[in-house]
Amino acid sequence: MPGRENSNEARLFCMIETDAFFENDLDVIKAKYLPKEDKRNQASVGQLLYEFFVFFLYEYDSSSEVISIKEPNGFAKKFQPDKLPFSIVDPFDVHKNPGRTVKMGSN
Repeated sequence: MPGRENSNEARLFCMIETDAFFENDLDVIKAKYLPKEDKRNQASVGQLLYEFFVFFLYEYDSSSEVISIKEPNGFAKKFQPDKLPFSIVDPFDVHKNPGRTVKMGSN
């Protein structure tokens, strides 16, 4: 549409049905969403991977929680019991579980 190039509307892509948006202005992304230089994680990739596995093996309760990037803490209460080790809320289609292919005892 003509005349929208300079408005905020032109920089923000919104999907109303999924409550998701995509910012395409790199200056806004750097200012709002990226950590400041002194706040960046200093751990190695190996340490982060180790902590990932420790968390999901020993601390995450898959019987009562689902992984959801839409929640501030990354988790939401599970409303329907299942036998899957990971229940992940797809932010674009909440009726699909991307974790459904993970099975217990898989080799």
